[in-house]
Amino acid sequence: MLGMTAATPFNWSPYNLAPRWWAYSLRHRGLGTVAHYDLAGLRRGSYERSLLLRYFLDTEFIDRGRAIDLISVGVVAEDKREFYMVSRDFNAADASDWVRAHVLPRLEPRDSGLWASEITIRERLRAFVGRDDAPEFWTWGGGAYDWFAVIGLFGGGDHLPGGWPYVTNDLDQWLHQMGLTGDDPRVPEHTGEPHHALADARHSALVYDFLSQYQREWICQQARALGCADAAPQEA
Repeated sequence: MLGMTAATPFNWSPYNLAPRWWAYSLRHRGLGTVAHYDLAGLRRGSYERSLLLRYFLDTEFIDRGRAIDLISVGVVAEDKREFYMVSRDFNAADASDWVRAHVLPRLEPRDSGLWASEITIRERLRAFVGRDDAPEFWTWGGGAYDWFAVIGLFGGGDHLPGGWPYVTNDLDQWLHQMGLTGDDPRVPEHTGEPHHALADARHSALVYDFLSQYQREWICQQARALGCADAAPQEA
């Protein structure tokens, strides 16, 4: 169908839904290629394609009110690559009691090779994303703080690499839109150590996969309820 193989999995995203039509996306995960379609467009044979890859991001930080000091950053790319570094530029004396109790003890030793200056972290993160011209970042649990900490590495939003967004996609919002909460027993449990940036980023990737499947099933239920299940395209 439209050049896609029968083995291509469906992947549903909340931002592909609109009041006027059902929408969905098919993904070639190996190539990071997504084709977005609407049902009317399928009948016309029209569609759009764009290259992108999803990145699940988390940071640990010190909130100083008017500023955020980065402690660590973890990223899990959709192609299974991982990025993790700890900043050597933050001052532990500025940390709150909560951060001292739940974040700092989970950091790797300073001689682990994971600690670096913010300048080094910035350049290695830029290299990690590479030439992706439309990276799609996902955060969960204070995502605005996470992204602000990342933006700070680059000296502000106007200095982000070309194609990087000003905002991230929010798993908290998607959960809310689907009538779920983070402590819902259907949502995957955290399998790592909470409040560790890389472990939290891995968990975000799991939650994304869960929500993709959950929303796909929800859309199918709504389509059947509306009597338009036959409008869904059939695999070749």
